[in-house]
Amino acid sequence: MDPLRARDAAVARQDWKAAATISEHELGDAEQAIEYWQRACAVDAKDTAALDGLERMYTASARWSELADLLEHRLQLNPGKDESVILCARCFRSIANSWRTIAWSKAPPNACSS
Repeated sequence: MDPLRARDAAVARQDWKAAATISEHELGDAEQAIEYWQRACAVDAKDTAALDGLERMYTASARWSELADLLEHRLQLNPGKDESVILCARCFRSIANSWRTIAWSKAPPNACSS
């Protein structure tokens, strides 16, 4: 890659990450933060901070399908045993959360009241 293009890509990635952080932490705009984290990942699909941000936002927004895809991508990036075990645990947690969300959405309105 041309050094100038590499520098431009690095600057763009940093800008997207900064915008995502502001959207997430200061503005509380989850959808905008997700879009910016996705853009940072599009520049560099191996950027750990961007992947962490996207994982965090998918989890907070209960976007389980996207989270599962992201975790699968991370497993492909890190085939090492220790990291794979951690990512598999996160994946199982996302599946459990999605099932919990589905179960709560189908529970009768007074199912939990006494």
